Amino acid sequence: MKPEFIVKKLNEAVSKYIDLKDFITENEIIQVVGDSVNVVKFVNSATRYISNKRMMSFLNGLSINEQLTESEISKLTDYIDNEEKAEYIANAFSKVFQSNSNSACYIMGKILSSVIEKGETISHEELIAFNTLTYLFDKDIENLKILLDFFDEAAYSERSLPVVDIRTTFSYLNYINQSQGSMYLTIEKLLSNGIIFKIYEANTDFSKTEVRVERESYWEVANLHNPPQTHINEKYELSTAGIVLEKIINSL
Repeated sequence: MKPEFIVKKLNEAVSKYIDLKDFITENEIIQVVGDSVNVVKFVNSATRYISNKRMMSFLNGLSINEQLTESEISKLTDYIDNEEKAEYIANAFSKVFQSNSNSACYIMGKILSSVIEKGETISHEELIAFNTLTYLFDKDIENLKILLDFFDEAAYSERSLPVVDIRTTFSYLNYINQSQGSMYLTIEKLLSNGIIFKIYEANTDFSKTEVRVERESYWEVANLHNPPQTHINEKYELSTAGIVLEKIINSL
């Protein structure tokens, strides 16, 4: 089914609640310059090509079988039954054109599909997960999948959130000859968007520590030999928004 038809149906549903002149518009600067300049023609063509790929990936994710059916489109339009949901759907589709990855768009479609299936207003965690995906490149998605494989759900049971020891992840990256620098760039994006939190774990080793009581003049002095060694481990904790992403990605 053509994206134009789907967008037209959505436009009709959303316009019942919010006033839209055009659901999808071209870049205003490009419109002002006009199509007479060859560079602008190229930019227009490139923009349409990339936008179409992003939208197709999103729509494939939105569908159960990667091809939206009439019933799925009806379910989508029926979901829009108030102004809040209309704004959310309009914003979701606009985010697709701001994204940097076809893989991210596909996962965004899966998140929206899950929300529509439940028929509920999108949760804060789902909003954070959805918005974060617009900042991720294909390489970030690849790194995220690797990182998620190393989260230990039992490591911090008292906090009820999965934890990863970054040293373990980096050992694996070395094994598969992947860049640690690239992983750190992805981690910084995930940290800044609330998908993961950085935590520190301190381990102190007293096994070789001795306390000797020695006489100095008239006093007995306790001297510490081999003082305890404290090691700080850097770990990352998956947030509740991160868990939303984890569940979607693991289901693919």
